[in-house]
Amino acid sequence: KSNFSFNLNTTINPPKIDIKQIETVANLINKSKKPILYIGQGCKEASALLRVFAIKANIPVTSTIHGTGIFDEHHDLSLRWCGMHGYAPANYSLQEADTIIAIGSRFDDRTTGNLEHYAPKAFEASKLGTGGIIHVNIDTSSLDFVVKSHYNFHSTSKDFLETIIPLIDYSPRFDWFKRINSLKYKHPFKLKVSNQNQNQNQNQNLHMEEVINELYKQTLDKNVIFTTGVGNHQMQTYQFIKSQYPTKIISSGSLGVMGAGLPYAIGAQLSKPNKLVVCIDGDSSFNMTLSDMKTIVENNLPIKIAIMNNSAQMMVTIWEKLFFEERYTATLNEKNPDYYTLANAFGIKSLMC
Repeated sequence: KSNFSFNLNTTINPPKIDIKQIETVANLINKSKKPILYIGQGCKEASALLRVFAIKANIPVTSTIHGTGIFDEHHDLSLRWCGMHGYAPANYSLQEADTIIAIGSRFDDRTTGNLEHYAPKAFEASKLGTGGIIHVNIDTSSLDFVVKSHYNFHSTSKDFLETIIPLIDYSPRFDWFKRINSLKYKHPFKLKVSNQNQNQNQNQNLHMEEVINELYKQTLDKNVIFTTGVGNHQMQTYQFIKSQYPTKIISSGSLGVMGAGLPYAIGAQLSKPNKLVVCIDGDSSFNMTLSDMKTIVENNLPIKIAIMNNSAQMMVTIWEKLFFEERYTATLNEKNPDYYTLANAFGIKSLMC
């Protein structure tokens, strides 16, 4: 037997926001020269309020991987998503910001890296009284847990934003945006494109990012949900598909569940039958749950599956190459099934490129 105890009240019924504390924070934000918003999926239900706040205050916005689309990634204020595989300008900006406003996020180590070197300018600004780290979360266990923030709010994202928006002023912050724009210019996500002019007898290799980028362009005007497995294809899906609404991409984050792409797609299609659902998967992830194609056929689900087959657990092989002297251990998939034939065997129309 196991006994579990949950203190639900601290999460479901957060206390009312301290007006004096929020006035202090609003004043700090208004005077801040290099602020940045760092958004997690806990802000999903307050997407519209976040947009009002960011535009009114004129503050750039970055997010966690699960927070993509909570703030439209096509907007000029967007710094896409941050972290290990994220947008380099977002990571540089977090390091240089004097004020970090974290809403609905928990400072996962995939976004912070080495904590000893995280956000040095914000910690310096806190000592001078000109900035610091502001953390808003409904979960008290996340506050002051990873990063020792300077202002904590046990609150829903909605309540915090509704309370602070009337106290926020616009600031042009010319120097800050000049710096951010230079970072965007210097460090874009690099799109590799195959050589279309090669001799027809030569191998014309497709690059995964150009395939994903084309899927993005072809679905821009559609009400679409993308799901992914875990691996390089997952990171490049987030890199080359911009989200203009929450949960445009559904994926396994810190848990790193390979094989999640196909069952996620099934759940998404069942719950949103009128949406186009596309599962972008890697061969290694797809191999783990490919039997779910039976469920797709049995329920007549119009899910599209795009398998990025590079015959390897590529994210792991890259680490083996970089850090383990190219000792590849059970990460090269030399005996993958013929996915074209396999899909047809399940009764799913298949194309191979």
